[in-house]
Amino acid sequence: MAEVKKLQIPHPQSLVSQYVTISLGISCQIPSQELQQKSAIAAADAALYQAKQQGRDRFYLSSKRRPRLCRRDEFWTGFAVYTRS
Repeated sequence: MAEVKKLQIPHPQSLVSQYVTISLGISCQIPSQELQQKSAIAAADAALYQAKQQGRDRFYLSSKRRPRLCRRDEFWTGFAVYTRS
């Protein structure tokens, strides 16, 4: 995020900033039979709106557990489920 901020890419139509900003919503969940991809995507989407509401140009982590680093095998990205082999 800091690297994009340093580039100062003009965004003349933005009502938020004269430069491009990045807001990220991150959902960290352990994949299971009960947990559908749609709910993981919905959690990431809700986290994105939290990041934007907190001032943009930041990230927000949505997790049902206490905050911690997520392992690679816990990520669903887009519609692909990544698991450790």
